Amino acid sequence: MQKYFRVVIKMKELSISEIYNDKSLPLSDMKTRIFKRCTDILLSLKIQPDVLGFDYLRRAIMFCLENQDLLENITGSLYPCLAKYFGVRSTIIERCMRDAVNTAFVKGGLLGLNNLYNKVIYRNDFRPSSSELIAIIVEKIRIEIIKNKLLQLKEQTDN
Repeated sequence: MQKYFRVVIKMKELSISEIYNDKSLPLSDMKTRIFKRCTDILLSLKIQPDVLGFDYLRRAIMFCLENQDLLENITGSLYPCLAKYFGVRSTIIERCMRDAVNTAFVKGGLLGLNNLYNKVIYRNDFRPSSSELIAIIVEKIRIEIIKNKLLQLKEQTDN
């Protein structure tokens, strides 16, 4: 049991690039898989891909997966980082992300969060902020990545 916890703690300290440093797939393929997973999650939450907020949310999730510190200071770190990446002002980033989340809330799409976790974690009785939604999705993808890596390690030790 202690060995299991040591592995999990060590993996949480690693960045996504290091976790995905798997010899079976190049890093670019792993990032593509994560990008696709972000897209699938956002679509399942009824966030429309034709709004700018969709792209901003997806890239925000990718940035936060690479650097967890961005989640601690959304307006001071993440929005300026996204603004530089997309070449717009950070207020535009914030407004577009808020509009995308608001639209999904009105459509009831955020109830898809319950399907992600297979538990009732959201009842559509309040609108989560963009940063809350990003944090929930980032944590879900991190859990999936760590589970996959643990399965790979278990298979390696069994062989």
